[in-house]
Amino acid sequence: MKTVDLLLINPQVSMKKGHDPVELEAARIRAELCQALFERYSREYSLSSLGDCAGNELIDPPTGLLILSSIAKREGFDVSLIDLNAIQASSGRTLTDAEIERELRGHDPAAIGITSYTHNHHEAMRALRIAKDRFPNSVTVYGGIHATFTDLDVLKAHRFLDCVVRGEAETVISPLLRVIKGPGPSRERLREIDGVTFKIEKGDAAPSIVRNPDNNAKPDLDDIPLPDYEILNKEQYRASPFFHVFGQRGCPYDCAFCANVGFFGRSTVRRKRPERVIEEIKLVQSLFGNKIFLINDDTFTSYKKYAMELCQALEQERLGTCYQVQSRVDRIDGELLEAMGRAQVVYIWLGCESADPSVLRTLNKGISPGQIEDACIKIKDHGLDVGGYWIVGSPGETFSSIQRTRAMIADLIERDLMDVYEQSIFVPYPGTAVYDDPTKFSVRILTHDFRRYREDSLPVVRLEGLTPEDVYAEWLKTTRMANEILDKKLKAQDRRSSSY
Repeated sequence: MKTVDLLLINPQVSMKKGHDPVELEAARIRAELCQALFERYSREYSLSSLGDCAGNELIDPPTGLLILSSIAKREGFDVSLIDLNAIQASSGRTLTDAEIERELRGHDPAAIGITSYTHNHHEAMRALRIAKDRFPNSVTVYGGIHATFTDLDVLKAHRFLDCVVRGEAETVISPLLRVIKGPGPSRERLREIDGVTFKIEKGDAAPSIVRNPDNNAKPDLDDIPLPDYEILNKEQYRASPFFHVFGQRGCPYDCAFCANVGFFGRSTVRRKRPERVIEEIKLVQSLFGNKIFLINDDTFTSYKKYAMELCQALEQERLGTCYQVQSRVDRIDGELLEAMGRAQVVYIWLGCESADPSVLRTLNKGISPGQIEDACIKIKDHGLDVGGYWIVGSPGETFSSIQRTRAMIADLIERDLMDVYEQSIFVPYPGTAVYDDPTKFSVRILTHDFRRYREDSLPVVRLEGLTPEDVYAEWLKTTRMANEILDKKLKAQDRRSSSY
């Protein structure tokens, strides 16, 4: 039995049960398109362990947990990790309670920490319930973006959950562990830590819940240690073709569908020195081989000066790899695209959302359909690949707005201005403006069963003029249309390849 101060658990993802044939065809085509792109990048940049885009290798390391592990170890605490997501990916199925319990054997933790998104909240709670049953004296801690905005509800709903960390946990984890490991009753001493919501047991009576003030101490990103990649089972990640790194936290925009601005802060965007980003890339390369790196900032181009500095640093280092970034369509210009090209940025994901001006205004997106097209043209003119993020079923959506978006997606793909697209069904995530005030957006949230908060399933909101069934049917229509166009492109590529 290994006694540890902190046992971190990376929960499984929520696997959808039952797929429409159109969805399965879309998954096949998207996997083939991504595979073709990755193979091209691999030839150009000598990437290692390309993996199979249609398989289970596309898993992301739990970077947030790995950073907390590094901080805790730096303070002298012992840390272990159970990576249920990686185990699930290797098996291709959801683990049973007995299998999760088996993974927990051999540990004796003082604290158990877990995180989740909204869609896999129930998987996180299932794992934490099993862990608490096995280790009843351990303090269970839940953190992350979903936990931050549902702290009171989740503590009331789950007897096995002791504590929630709200917001960024880097400045909280060490004081929290010192309290848990220290002398005397730890629950009362949790009052000392801002950003924590916790239970105080009262015998047979219902526990009281204490919500400490918010933690306003935002971590300096240059002071945060590199993620503890050494704690991972490296074989489970070597096959993945890409890794995520980040240079910035926060976003200067305020889109109605996004919770990140509330989590990281609306007023300021914090940035790492470019040298720190490069240091992490080199560490990943040394441990896992050469990968495609997604610089996973909400908007890489939000602050041009920083984006230029990072691109210049990547160009000078010549790390022998390539990069993907995310951008708003109104933050693209020729000078920045030239710098990206020299830095070996090969792919830009654009937040498009809708081709309808009214829907874009309702979402507080602050862009126009014309800017979407202009950004795609500029990017392709500079020889970079383009992906587009789109949403269907947003507040204010109508049949005509959906058709307008579908037509634009088709036009951009047919003109070779967009290589890959992803259209998600609108979800009112906790922490978003729509979730907090649905009446303002003329929608009705139908359920708070977060197992249904999926971007590929029947919507959980009722719009004024569209039923959830209407939105889902229109999503499938767009998917079917894109399948036909993209499949033709794939077959044309195959014919060109076979002619050489």
